[in-house]
Amino acid sequence: HIKPDKMDQALDAVQAFMPKIRSEPGTLEYVVYRGVEDRTMLVFYERYQDEAAHAAHWATEELKAFQEALMPCLDGEPIMGVVEQVASAR
Repeated sequence: HIKPDKMDQALDAVQAFMPKIRSEPGTLEYVVYRGVEDRTMLVFYERYQDEAAHAAHWATEELKAFQEALMPCLDGEPIMGVVEQVASAR
């Protein structure tokens, strides 16, 4: 969740980060969603070619800079988890 008065700052940080993430090898999808009912919620959906690409993403200086820009905007601790696909309509 993002502090309501910091949402513009958070979205600016997201937009600045997106071109950097596009150049990361092995990143298949990186999408940021905003809650429709809870406008303070941002959800990051990330999909990587393999675990090595995921680990490489976490090691980048760009991610560290993005985290530093986003941290003052957070309203509480982020909720993070890893999921696996069990079905698809594609």
